[in-house]
Amino acid sequence: MNKQRSSRRWYVMFVLLVVIVLVGTAASLASHNFTDVPTAAFYHDAVEWIANRGITGGCAPGLYCPLDAVNRAQMAVFMRALGLVLTPAFVRSGAGTGAVDPDASPVLCQTGGFTVSGYPRQARVHSWVSLDPAGSMSVLLEVVVSTNGGVSWSNPDAAPGFARAGASVAGEWVHAYKDALFDMVIGSTYLFGVRVGRDSGTADATAHRCTVTAEILNRNPSVSPLSVRGTRDGR
Repeated sequence: MNKQRSSRRWYVMFVLLVVIVLVGTAASLASHNFTDVPTAAFYHDAVEWIANRGITGGCAPGLYCPLDAVNRAQMAVFMRALGLVLTPAFVRSGAGTGAVDPDASPVLCQTGGFTVSGYPRQARVHSWVSLDPAGSMSVLLEVVVSTNGGVSWSNPDAAPGFARAGASVAGEWVHAYKDALFDMVIGSTYLFGVRVGRDSGTADATAHRCTVTAEILNRNPSVSPLSVRGTRDGR
């Protein structure tokens, strides 16, 4: 009888121990797609990265199968998906007509929109402006973005300062450029442009040339993106 009680006691303790271990393990699992990728695993962030970008959807619903071997067919699927992810997108605009009054702070060469989906991005923007002044003038440039279709514009990159260029006589073209790097979030549609402001002088420009190029990079280190489901390893 005592042996039976002792056996039951050890059995209950064993079950409790198993429950504790399982609960502890579940608590340490990742909070993204895969229940078999613990948050403490050295490969956790790497798996999160490729899951965010649709490079993998795992081996089965909710599973990554981190110890499974990868065959050559699956490797080809992975590498193609990675190549597509690392290829940046571009939006560009160029123009060259009309007079420019820097006092009106016009936005020149605004691009079409780019909608961010899947995961956050960054935009590396390069702008260039050339003005034909009617007299002495200097201008400031700032790269600006709009998320409401061009109704309003902002300069999130104001801290580094503006590009400056000037001309002392009519017919001496003013040339300036400005680069900027912007973080982009999921769900917003971004337009890019370059805004011209007066630094000195009173003359306006009788003509202008400008270009704006935004290189959309597939990363945003300031934001931790949510996971999105990709395709399953080509299986």
